[in-house]
Amino acid sequence: MTQLSLGPALERGVNLLRGLARRRSAVEEARRTAAGPVPFEGGFLTGQVLERQDAVADAATLKAAGEAAFDEWLADTAREAQTTWHWL
Repeated sequence: MTQLSLGPALERGVNLLRGLARRRSAVEEARRTAAGPVPFEGGFLTGQVLERQDAVADAATLKAAGEAAFDEWLADTAREAQTTWHWL
């Protein structure tokens, strides 16, 4: 059987479409997904995802994401840090 080459540009396009189809399927699966239960103030919370929207990469969102990533990095670094004091 002869296999045809689609060419690099067309192959990238086909792969992009396949990725979008997988992503759309994942988003559909994420809807109606149960969350919880999680402990909260002596009880438990539970919920269900009714709708999901993609994040918008505006200045406020990027700033919040950057701050969250830095805070997580700082906490991880502090947890792993070892300080040795040498008093003279």
